[in-house]
Amino acid sequence: MWPSPNNYGRGAISRPKEVTMIFTVQLAELDAGSLALTGEVPLAELDVELHDELMHVTHPLIYDITVTLANEFLTAEGRLATTIDCECSRCLKPFEHSLVLEDWRLELPLTGEEAPPIKDDAVDLTPWVREDIFLALPQHPLCVSGCPGLPNPESSPTETASEAEPAPSIWAALDSRKTH
Repeated sequence: MWPSPNNYGRGAISRPKEVTMIFTVQLAELDAGSLALTGEVPLAELDVELHDELMHVTHPLIYDITVTLANEFLTAEGRLATTIDCECSRCLKPFEHSLVLEDWRLELPLTGEEAPPIKDDAVDLTPWVREDIFLALPQHPLCVSGCPGLPNPESSPTETASEAEPAPSIWAALDSRKTH
């Protein structure tokens, strides 16, 4: 997808770069059985760029995947893991979020409408890996479940919400004027 022409002069958006096909599987290699893909790769090489000021990708993706071919279906399963540098969306405290897809699985038909592009007898699994990473990201990263957020500057540091005096009712002035 190309950005609109209006955005080119601003310097923040550039043309898409060529993505290295890290997870390319030669179909001929699968005739002898399964293929193991194990290693780590910088997320930037997978074109995983987060346009979210609360999350940053600085750690590599560690993968351990087994790919098999059976009945015109390519099946990949295994584990994907990385760490995302985050800022809590409530208190802005920095923390690391472990993103682990323990039982990751992908089934692709090699024929029909749903078939992936096959180039030089190879299938690139990178788009599906990238998509599953994006889907596993937190929508609103929190340092801890139930983070109370930033402290209220109007209350004293020792005063808790239960000790704070309730705000006066806007009807209090009228209630005091009631006559019998």
